[in-house]
Amino acid sequence: VRVAIWGGTGKSAAFINRYSVDRMRFPIVVDSDTAKVGTFVPGTGQEIRSREWLKDNPGAVIIIPPQWRALDIVLETEAAGICFRQILIEHEGALIDYFCDRHPYDLGKFARHDREEARASEAW
Repeated sequence: VRVAIWGGTGKSAAFINRYSVDRMRFPIVVDSDTAKVGTFVPGTGQEIRSREWLKDNPGAVIIIPPQWRALDIVLETEAAGICFRQILIEHEGALIDYFCDRHPYDLGKFARHDREEARASEAW
């Protein structure tokens, strides 16, 4: 499973450096800001790729360090046709599933409910 980190500066760069998310084990860092594409994450050296990388390489687990932007980023991925396996955010010192776990950043609570109903119907 490929893991991609969304964002290579600010909160994302702090997350990458804090948890030693090095370029050998976690080389994929993406951003939708075209001005950042082709630059490098400060302190670790991962090249920041376009979010289009995720479109060309579907099924990644995406970590979104700036959790307060998670809903915006999820909506952006859906609008761009990016298929992902899972979205993880940091909350209370742990990585949690954006859609399944409780956190204060889920402004679209209806989406969690719809997703739970879809999983229940798949189980039948």
